[in-house]
Formats: sequence, structure tokens, C-alpha cells
Amino acid sequence: MGSVFISHARRDRQVARSVADRLREQGHDAYVDDGPAAGLDWWRQTLAHIEEAELFLALTSPAYDSSEACRLEAAHAATVGLEVVAVPATADAAARAEDALAPPEPEPDLEPDLEPPEPSELEEEPVEPATVPQRGVLGEAAVAVALLVVLVVVVVVVLRSTGSEPSPRGASPAVERLSALRAQVAAAGDDPTAPLPLASCGARDGSRLYCRRPAPNVQSVTLTSYADAELLQEAYLREVQRLSGQSYRANDGPCDGSVAEGEQGWSDAGVPGAAGRAYCVVSSQVIQLVWTQGDHVLGVVTGQPASIVAAWWVGVRTRLATGAG
Repeated sequence: MGSVFISHARRDRQVARSVADRLREQGHDAYVDDGPAAGLDWWRQTLAHIEEAELFLALTSPAYDSSEACRLEAAHAATVGLEVVAVPATADAAARAEDALAPPEPEPDLEPDLEPPEPSELEEEPVEPATVPQRGVLGEAAVAVALLVVLVVVVVVVLRSTGSEPSPRGASPAVERLSALRAQVAAAGDDPTAPLPLASCGARDGSRLYCRRPAPNVQSVTLTSYADAELLQEAYLREVQRLSGQSYRANDGPCDGSVAEGEQGWSDAGVPGAAGRAYCVVSSQVIQLVWTQGDHVLGVVTGQPASIVAAWWVGVRTRLATGAG
């Protein structure tokens, strides 16, 4: 494991430092924020460190659970697809973190040590098997079926071990859907001056586009393609609950950067397909906004200041619907 971002509440800073020291002794590049948690520059640097890390280590405690900054850090880590490991911020946190990040032990060789059989002193003459056509056919069929079952099991194991299963649930990993998503972004403006240039985006998990710093005030955008409207709605509700930490409340306020939390339906009059729902949470002028686009696309954007990012989102959602370059 290389770079580790240690997320912690300010009250648990001493524990975070001890965890960082232990991980560095083990060869990890551990980052812990020792500076004051305030201002846009601090938040930009925090998000950049999260995106550069290979693992997000959360030191959980009552203070962590009540911290808005910690919740936004964890949400951003999930958005960019980081592996997240949670360890209680207790006196033994350093040892727990070391154990959590230790490489797995190699599996023991369970094959028994079998002595080769002694050669027989008397070699028996080989006996030709009786020719029974029906039994031969059945035997070959049984072998073929057994080989097919073994092949299927091996393929499933390989897919699971390489992470090739669809993620998140319901999102189509098909090349066609990802290509369609790329084409939709490209049609919205495939040049460096566009609000969401395709050059800032890369494929992730077979069904997502992750766009890093597509605009000056936008830290990241993730677009995920789903097979149908029902799966899209399920994913939207999961994202809302992840960001808010509470049950879904519809029409709770606008997502224009003016309120700390909002949920709304949106539509652009006269633009076919330009409609959906949006949820946003704002803290220290940093906004995280998740929205549905048509029947298939889920978007998540993080940036600051909130009002500028909200205005950027209005322009991008219309371009994605119309393909206006």
C-alpha cells in the first residue's frame, strides 16, 4: 500500500499523528492534516490529497460522526472510488490501523504430502476394456460437462478477483453504454473551454466517467450510466442518504448555493430530456451536489464556492441534454 489519507476530527488529532507515525514506520506514505481547517485553499488541498491517495483511513469517534468536514471528506473519497477503511480513534488505533493495512497472509498449502507408490514387482498385463458404445458416449459427455463446470467456476473466480463485476449495482458495464456516455459529454462541448471537457474525464468501473477539475471552481464530477430509470432512482436515493446521513426528504430547498441543504426537482423549459432531481449539501462554501439526468445518468459534483458551482451545474445539465457545444 502506498499513500494513505488519514481522516480525523480535530479532537482526535493526537491519535491521528500516532497512527501516521506507525504507518510511516511500515513504509506507507501517510498524510494527516495538522493545519487549521478553514478556507477554500485548505479545502482544495484536502480534496487533492484525497484524490492522490490509494486508501482513505477514517478514525471514527463521536467527534468524527458530528463533523461536517469529516463527512464531506468521506463522501468525496467514495465519489472518487477510494478504498475506505474505518478504525476507532482509541488508544490502540495505531496498532489497529497497522493490522488493517497489513497484506493478507499467504494461504497454506493444504495438499497432503503423498509418498509415491512403490512400483509393483509384478507387472500385470493390460486388460483391454470391453467395448460398450453407449457407456463410452455417456462417459465422454460426463467429462465434457465436468470440464464446462470447472471452466465456469474459474471464470467467476477470476472476475471476482479482478474486480470485473458491475459496480455500482445496476450500472451497466457494457462498452456501448460507456461509449454513449462519452458521446453525450463530447456533444456538450468537446474542447478545453467547455464547462465539462471530455479531456478531463476518464473511465472508471466500466460504467462511470470521472472528470477531475473540469472547471476552475469544480473539483470533480462523476457521471454513472444506469440501465433504466428505476435503477437510476435507487442510486440517487443511496447517494442522498450517503451525503445527508438521514432519510430522503423531497423538495427540501433549492440547490443554488443559498442554503446548507436542499432537494429539488429540476427542468429546463423547452429542452427535451432536461429534467430530473437534485440534492445538495453546503459546508464552508463547499458544495456536493448529486443529480439525475434523464432516465439513465447520475451525476455527482464537488466544488467551491457553492453559488458558482451551482450555476456551472445549471449550464452543464442543459448541455448534456441538448448536446449544445
